[in-house]
Amino acid sequence: MLAPLLASLLGAIALPRAPAEADLIVHLPRLDQLAGVVAFFDSAGKHSPLLRPSSWRSEFHPIIEVDIARAESIVGSGIDPTASATLSFLGSDRVTCMNLADVKSFEARVSQKLGSLGEEWTSRANGSALHGATSGGRVTAGYAIRGHAVCAVSSAANGETLLKNAAKLLDSAPDSKRWTALQSVPGSLYLVLRHFTIGLNGGRSKLSISGQATGITFPRFEPAHASPYADLTSSGLLFMRAHLERASRADLASSVLSDGKVICPQCDERELHQFIDAVVEGLTGNVALRVDAAQLTGPFKTPLARYFAFKHAYLAEVAKPEKVQRALDRAASWWGAKRTAEGIALSTDAGEVQIGLRGSQLYVANHATALQQVWQALAERPGRLEHGAELSVDAHQISLALSQISLFDALSSRELATLLALSSEIGPLLDASRPIKGWVDSASDGTQRFALTWTLLP
Repeated sequence: MLAPLLASLLGAIALPRAPAEADLIVHLPRLDQLAGVVAFFDSAGKHSPLLRPSSWRSEFHPIIEVDIARAESIVGSGIDPTASATLSFLGSDRVTCMNLADVKSFEARVSQKLGSLGEEWTSRANGSALHGATSGGRVTAGYAIRGHAVCAVSSAANGETLLKNAAKLLDSAPDSKRWTALQSVPGSLYLVLRHFTIGLNGGRSKLSISGQATGITFPRFEPAHASPYADLTSSGLLFMRAHLERASRADLASSVLSDGKVICPQCDERELHQFIDAVVEGLTGNVALRVDAAQLTGPFKTPLARYFAFKHAYLAEVAKPEKVQRALDRAASWWGAKRTAEGIALSTDAGEVQIGLRGSQLYVANHATALQQVWQALAERPGRLEHGAELSVDAHQISLALSQISLFDALSSRELATLLALSSEIGPLLDASRPIKGWVDSASDGTQRFALTWTLLP
């Protein structure tokens, strides 16, 4: 009881007790502070049954049923609602660690359940008392308890090892160095994966998601004092503006080359590479993307078809327009290219790609409307970009795009089959949502920080 009080007074998060090899860790710093997140999922669950708290909150404890959304269920199980709890998933195995307010009430409930799972037994390991159930010669469930701290486990095949490891978790305090990311991300509920730490806060109509990513390959972004895209209106199915760090601009060449081979497979790869190098070398780092719509019907199997499925326009500010213009002039001689007033047009079997330069703005677009919308919204003067990357996703337009997929489309494409299943589950929720807003910043230590805000319509 003292540890949660001290943590609260010091403004620190109670750290998880969790196996290092866990695939997913769900951490609740205080069980009595979940009301906001549960309220959001209650509201979202009216549109998507999968998100209803009633469909997942009883999974909290591996042995007994505890509804973490109801204080009376927590207290009635002997669990301390003012303390933390951590649920770890290791394949099909589970470990839940928490603190108890009433040891006798907890042990009475768990003992009754263990008796129905097999033959009960007790033992000791690492200073903890072990209680378990054996069925068919295997330990299927049990718990380790030391004072008021307890870790319960369930397993189809590794129960004995899991239970002994649970006792080790109780043998010492959690290592703060392991949970550095957790302590810098706000949240009343956390999801921890190998490379991601995600915190959730919420209310009846809004969910705030904050996070940190480590050890991932991803472009690095930094805020910009002057970006021509800072004041662009967020519109379309997807809109993003960003400022790439210098190192990421060089890394950009390989991904752009991949797209170049898709839209111009007949082009000489050496010439394509030279063109991309000339363009990337001249970038200031300021870039923008607008996806106007998505067409998810018909052929979707080839890279070219997938490229044209999303109607988009890219903008990138260049420091030396004359150098990029010379590169565009050379590109006009490519097979399948034709010169335009501002650059070139590449004709493909799926459509046309416009590549051009207007002032200091380089553009690449496969859809005229997307490009026109960006030009109309472009401000005359640059503004400050508060985050390295800022994005907006129109949830309703995503729902409309997903609704295009027919059963026959799904039967012909594994990707479309997955999207059809997703549409049936979350389509109504997307229709009931405002545009989802978010940002990404890159830190000097190599980590990426990010945030998203999901707001439901009244």
